Order: sequence, then C-alpha cells, then structure tokens
Amino acid sequence: MPSKNARGPDLSELARGAEKAFANADRLYWTAVLIRESGDNGEHGAQATAYFLHQISLEELAKVEILGHWATSLLAGHDVDVSEVLFAIRDHRTKNRTNAYMLEKSEEERLAEERGDWQAAFEAFSKLKDDFHLKSNLSKNEALYVNYQNGRFIHPNEAISAQKVEEIYERNKEFLWLMRSRLGMLPGWVQDPEGIAGTIVWFMGRVEQLRAEFSDDPRKVHTVIMAELRERELARRGLNGHVGS
Repeated sequence: MPSKNARGPDLSELARGAEKAFANADRLYWTAVLIRESGDNGEHGAQATAYFLHQISLEELAKVEILGHWATSLLAGHDVDVSEVLFAIRDHRTKNRTNAYMLEKSEEERLAEERGDWQAAFEAFSKLKDDFHLKSNLSKNEALYVNYQNGRFIHPNEAISAQKVEEIYERNKEFLWLMRSRLGMLPGWVQDPEGIAGTIVWFMGRVEQLRAEFSDDPRKVHTVIMAELRERELARRGLNGHVGS
C-alpha cells in the first residue's frame, strides 16, 4: 500500500476534499440559477452576480480534477506536498486551465491532429488553455467590479450580457454532470487502495512503453492503452472479457 506522506493529505482526505469542492460547486450553481431567475436585468439586476457565481462554481469543480490528480500521484507512490496542493487549488490560472480539458477541441488542434502534426496540436491546445483562462478571468472581473472603458464607467450588468450568462450556465451544468462521474471513482480508491495503486503503476509504465513504440501516433497510444485497461479491469472482476457475464 502507498505510504502516507506526513507533509500532505492522505488519500481519504483528498477524496473528502473533492467531495466538499463538488458540493460547494453544486451549491453555487443553484444559487446562481435562483438569483438569475429572481432578479431583474436593470442597473442593479442579477445577471452579473449570477455569472460571477457560475464562474466560481466552475473553479470549484476544477478542484475535483486537481485533487483526483494528486490522489493518483499518491497511489503511484509519489510524495504529495501540501504546499503544492494548496497552490493548485488556489491559483485561478491552474483551475481555469484544468477546466479547459473539458472543452471541445479548437479547429487548429483538430486540423493539426488530422495531418499528424502532434507538436502543432499540443501548441494549439496550450493556446486554448491560456485563452480560456484569460477570457474566464476577464469576464469574472467584469461581473464583479465597475470598470472604466472608452471614456465611461461600466457597471457589471452592462458588461455581462444575458447571452454570456446563458453560455456559462450551460457550461457549468455540463461540467457538473461530467465531474460527478469522476468524483464517484474516489470512494472506490479509498476502499481498495492497493488494487487501484497496482493499476495506476501499471498504466503509467505501459503508457511510457507505448509512447516509445508509437512516438509518431499518440492516437494509437490512446487506443491500445484503453483497450488493455478494459481487458485488465474485466480480468480483475473475473469477467474474462465478456461484458455480459
């Protein structure tokens, strides 16, 4: 069983933190929905406040993924430094870039993958993450503070349109649904840390082997590793490759 690092949270505490982050994200989401539905859209209306709460909810959701990453690292036998965990869950850029993994691929990334230019695809995705953070942070500040633009002061409800609120509402609803399934894995990890640790160590080593074998085709790496992971899980459950057994 992986050793517990005294400097940082153990596996059960990481799972507990992820559950609390998700619960808070869910609470913020529903608060934003209620505020938007109950408020008017005038100068002192509610749309900017609703937008701000949706954005904070999304950043809380990113903590679920971040803490899941640290749980994976702990199970793989690596140290978990509490200062690094705290930085990751407090840093807005880290949280927004983490959420970018749930976005659709950009046209640039998709075209680069189609022509097999994996370096260009990597750069396109890196740009997508940076752009998403900058846009998210700018809009969050616009939703919270009176700003000065082009010779006039702008109230948050002037900067945040009803369409922007609708867009972030839809994104937050989707991300909550996606993250709920990821959150559900952590209790199982706490119950069977040895079994999960073995799978994680195998997975990380096998990925490195496949990357060396298929260095010019990351999609092949993904296809092979996922097929092998499925077969490994079926064998562990005694299903012998038959899903319906």
